Amino acid sequence: MGRKNIEVDATGRERRVLNIVEPVSGDNIILSVDIRLQKIAEEALGERRGAVVAMETGTGEILALASNPAFDPNLLSRRLSTKVWQNIVNDPAHPLNNRATQGTYPPGSVFKIVMSAGGLEEGLIDNRARISCSGGMHFGNRVFRDWKAEGHGSVDLNKAIVESCDVYFYQLGNRMGVDTIEKYASLFGLGDVTGIDLPSEKKGLVPSTKWKLEARKERWYPGETLSVSIGQGYMSVTPLQQAVMINTVANSGILVRPRILKGIIPEGFSDGKRVYQFPTVEIRKTGIHENTLKIIKDALKGVVYNPGGTGGAARSSLTEIAGKTGTAQAVGRRFQGDTTRFNDHAWFAAFAPVDKPEITVVVLVEHGGHGGAEAAPVAKKIIEEYVKKKHHSPL
Repeated sequence: MGRKNIEVDATGRERRVLNIVEPVSGDNIILSVDIRLQKIAEEALGERRGAVVAMETGTGEILALASNPAFDPNLLSRRLSTKVWQNIVNDPAHPLNNRATQGTYPPGSVFKIVMSAGGLEEGLIDNRARISCSGGMHFGNRVFRDWKAEGHGSVDLNKAIVESCDVYFYQLGNRMGVDTIEKYASLFGLGDVTGIDLPSEKKGLVPSTKWKLEARKERWYPGETLSVSIGQGYMSVTPLQQAVMINTVANSGILVRPRILKGIIPEGFSDGKRVYQFPTVEIRKTGIHENTLKIIKDALKGVVYNPGGTGGAARSSLTEIAGKTGTAQAVGRRFQGDTTRFNDHAWFAAFAPVDKPEITVVVLVEHGGHGGAEAAPVAKKIIEEYVKKKHHSPL
């Protein structure tokens, strides 16, 4: 970093140079981002608003981090006119907002992964026990609808995840209560920053009885728990948090810190002979039992490969992909009409290969509708490119 001190007149024009401190080269840094995966993530999003996070399962290294709409960072490297700056900051698409780390959205049905883990660990459900879903659940003076109007019929946990049965998770949420839900959501890293080495990361929100009393000065109502149990209501997460959450399932219950800085080559060692590699940071072992994780992983594989699975668009011939779709309601349906900007957000969270996960990918398409149709194909493209590069192409 160098410095030049100049004297200017009242109109801002340079009069003379007072002194110059010549710049000194700093250390070179190595990022974890894979340029091919980054390009595919950006191209797959196209003109749609949204975000993509791809990370190495075991290490937490970020392989791709895409946010759209974006902006040309070169504009900020030189003096900006007021007009150009105002165009950027007043753009209704908010291009300065990194949707991957700063965009907060309801997690939708991807949150059913956390619900399943909590229900099994607390002994509130048996994965073989069945409930009957006829398309809704009566609770109080209202009916909580399932996304599938005719219902899913007889449902066990596997089918509830594979077909994303809302009624199953309404019932589970009613048994768990919001504070137990909050306990497991926090265990998986939701409701707090992930600690990624990027600025201004958002925390999102995992509600609880204490939170509502302090924030809203109101008590918690049981019906609100049912909304939270399918990733709606007060719940909000970033795409990066969703990636950390499902990555913890793929990573045998170990939560690792995501990072984009892989290493540093000190100045004078540009040949790469001396490199400081940043180690993997294990935040915690969640303590989730291996059998619980196996049950969930089997169901997530079924989401992609079973008949009736909501993630069939991610099915690949190159590797086995496990994942969970999500459709997160953005605006109350009575306001929706035909306006695209009020459509639901589309999620897909995935990892591969199923038996020994190496890559975790989360895709969010704002107002994209159904996660299986809009987000799953994007994740598939990224995962297949990773597999081709690592296992089928020479370095």
